[in-house]
Amino acid sequence: MKRLIFVLLVFYSIMSFGQQYIVKFPFTSRAQLKQLTPTISIDKVQGNYAYAYIWGDENLKKFRSQVKNFEFLPHPAQGKSIVMATTVDQMANWDRYPTYDVYVQMMQLFAQNYPDICVLDTIGTTQQGRLILALKITDNPNINENEPEFFYTSTMHGDETTGFVLMLRFIDYLLKNYGKNERVTNLVNNIEIWINPLANPDGTYHGGNNTVADAIRELANGVDPNRNFPDPDGGAHPDGNSYAPETVAMMNFASAHNFVMSANMHGGAEVYNYPWDTWSSSDNPHADAQWFEQVGLQYIALARQVQSDYATSVTGSGVTEGYDWYEVEGGRQDYMNYWHHCREVTLELSNTKLLDVEQLPTYWNILKESFFYYMEQVLTGFRGVVMDENCNPLYGEIDIQSYDDPQDSSMVFSNMKAGDYHRLVLPDDYNVVCKVGTNQQTASLTVNSDDATIKDFFFGNRPNTDLTIKIVDTANNPIPNFSVKVKNDAGEQTYTTDANGQITISNTPAGTYKFELAQEGYLDLYYWETVTPTNNYFVFTAKATTSIEGYVIAALTGQPISGATVEILNADMPAKTTDENGHYFISGLVKNTEYQLRAYADGFDAKNITFTTSDSINYVDFALLPANVISFEDSIPSGFTFSGDANWFRTNT
Repeated sequence: MKRLIFVLLVFYSIMSFGQQYIVKFPFTSRAQLKQLTPTISIDKVQGNYAYAYIWGDENLKKFRSQVKNFEFLPHPAQGKSIVMATTVDQMANWDRYPTYDVYVQMMQLFAQNYPDICVLDTIGTTQQGRLILALKITDNPNINENEPEFFYTSTMHGDETTGFVLMLRFIDYLLKNYGKNERVTNLVNNIEIWINPLANPDGTYHGGNNTVADAIRELANGVDPNRNFPDPDGGAHPDGNSYAPETVAMMNFASAHNFVMSANMHGGAEVYNYPWDTWSSSDNPHADAQWFEQVGLQYIALARQVQSDYATSVTGSGVTEGYDWYEVEGGRQDYMNYWHHCREVTLELSNTKLLDVEQLPTYWNILKESFFYYMEQVLTGFRGVVMDENCNPLYGEIDIQSYDDPQDSSMVFSNMKAGDYHRLVLPDDYNVVCKVGTNQQTASLTVNSDDATIKDFFFGNRPNTDLTIKIVDTANNPIPNFSVKVKNDAGEQTYTTDANGQITISNTPAGTYKFELAQEGYLDLYYWETVTPTNNYFVFTAKATTSIEGYVIAALTGQPISGATVEILNADMPAKTTDENGHYFISGLVKNTEYQLRAYADGFDAKNITFTTSDSINYVDFALLPANVISFEDSIPSGFTFSGDANWFRTNT
């Protein structure tokens, strides 16, 4: 019987993959794996066993001649709960995989529904004619600003689909929360965010546009996309293949941008993998190895706050230097770091490559905070602009003395679009050199843990200008007596708006500034801007806050429900629990803004209410029906009173 089961697994493997095979085999040395890499693509290493993909019968034949003791593994979708969403509405609970057409429609709708902060772009077209899509999310998507470019990309291996759905949900979360919560609003205001949820649609939809059940690792031509990039040690074509169209498209996309930080999402393990994949940590540690590791440890720690045993399949810490796990040549991580001076890591999200749909929300809960934390690191370290005396952007190289190593390409360069540069480092003292052609300037600076340090480089006289700041509310009315902290490389100063809501600062040096809006009754917001003689007037919108409170009661009895949960679905705010009187209170909401509230309790059906806050006190009460009640008039029966407050029921529910 065991023999029959094994044969059936092999048969399933061959029939499902076409030319793709998955194998597991013991190995004795890295040299042995290196010798096999022209024939196979190592997927992961656990202990003394390697897991690998083989494309094509010819490569399988070669592998058989080299390795005698191995076993075939089943397709990642075998025995899985694979439910497909055939409409956008069916993705509402994020517990399905979208068909290809639904995926494209979702990306289009994101851009259509949020045109002020979202633009849809096409990285390229696959060999089978599918689109490689990316969304740009930022407060001024059509303007090149002094902002770091950040890139999340997922599922370049087509059968590693966890990140595919989680990135769609992350996009949705950013767009729906913008303007409603400080964290999301500040990220969108100050980062040029790019998200590519699906880098290999041909692999994911190998079985057709309506299913991911037959997803494969490779591109349509059998090339492993994460072995097909130029390698700093392995050369131009380490896998022996020409660059696939998808590889060329991604390289062109990277060249067209100036990504400061990036993450490439995979599956089949749970680990944070940092450079290098092609050099060991003992042979050639990355100059920023400590930074990579510290960021990774906190990324994993946040996930473990939700699931304590997350990311223990590779290392106890959940963090590894790539080569120290297993060697990869031609990977995108090393390509981005070496040739584009980016800080990219590989995030292995789930031990299971193709999750049951019921597990997708679970992994969102585990990784949401980690995703946010990782992105926020692009706003740390030190930053500034490189310009001439007329404030024209210059192409400058920024090096840290006795730190950066030309061998690993760890220096960064300013962006010719806006002249800005961004250097991500741990808190410490640094000696920095900025080179423009044969000219150079040096500076000593201190980087703190709480905020980016500013250091601008002007080649020529640095011009001054009269800076004006105006603070308005959401109705565009000026706000007097509003506090604004203004920070540049000379220090920081706090100012207060006049009766017209304005602040004027004479003889302000051109350069990088951070404006912090912090006042009681308003969201804490900040803006990074470049001040020049032609860009010296800024209008910032302060968002006044309010609160919502109310009661949760049992609809059939009128009795308060203690311990019920009230949460806001379209804003990143902590859920609240009702007290013994069924009362809840939520503060920090933005005035004149629509929120989706949800209340639920054990033994009762949940209830959703959409509510728009006003300038006055906001009351929202919930009457919950017992679970499994088929129907009930959607109001409270007359005659019910509540001893805690005779006027407790304030709104129709």
